[in-house]
Amino acid sequence: MRKMKEESLLNFIDGISHKVHFKSSEKMKEVKKESVQCVVTSPPYWDLKNYNVDGQIGYKETYEEYHSRLETVWKECYRILKKDGSIWINVHSKMHNSKTYLIPLDIIKSLNKIGFFLKDILIWHKSSGIPSGARRFGQHYEYILFFVKDKKNFKFRKESLDSIIDYKIDNLTEIGNVWNIHKKAGSVGKGVPHPALYPVEMIRRIIKVSTDKTDIVLDPFLGSGTTTLAAMELFRSSIGYELNEKDYRPLIENRIKNNILV
Repeated sequence: MRKMKEESLLNFIDGISHKVHFKSSEKMKEVKKESVQCVVTSPPYWDLKNYNVDGQIGYKETYEEYHSRLETVWKECYRILKKDGSIWINVHSKMHNSKTYLIPLDIIKSLNKIGFFLKDILIWHKSSGIPSGARRFGQHYEYILFFVKDKKNFKFRKESLDSIIDYKIDNLTEIGNVWNIHKKAGSVGKGVPHPALYPVEMIRRIIKVSTDKTDIVLDPFLGSGTTTLAAMELFRSSIGYELNEKDYRPLIENRIKNNILV
């Protein structure tokens, strides 16, 4: 496979393309207004992981600075989303210096202020997670926040997930809002040495339920390229933004070349 350019365009079939911009998503001028059907992402952790790149969000920043910069990205997401589009954000709360920071709640407040409507809060129950500390339980879940631009008119293909039942409870015959999706601990799988990768199955579900074939899916914090891979698999176009070109360009290229889905 040829090496990806900064604004790479990887064409696989007519009408479908995949772009990766190795730059900050705080300004996504390359993306037209109301052109994207779905945004799905997991923002950088706050003051936890150093991704070793200038301009990164979250590391060595105050909590207020972190949310201020994220809000800049969320405003751009609102601009580029179609009127019937949606945004899905995978995030967790955090204990810091004996204080609990309800990051999902503050993201909800931020997106509501921008004009998004919160439609649902899902729980991702995972097999790995943050180990328990003194007098605390281990954390084996994260949140998935589901927002729309128009609370009455948005794509929602729930029937696309009819075959999935994570938990069998009484006569439950439909997928619920607790998703039991396996995640490998540590270095998340062969060929993908990424510190905080989410599973492709989560992205598959989101893309299936919120888009149709050839729609555009965007991830403003692309990381190792999971969203791109899921979009390719499901015949959707994708756009990704990733600040850390040095580490993640070869990782994304390798995953695409070898179809590494974890």
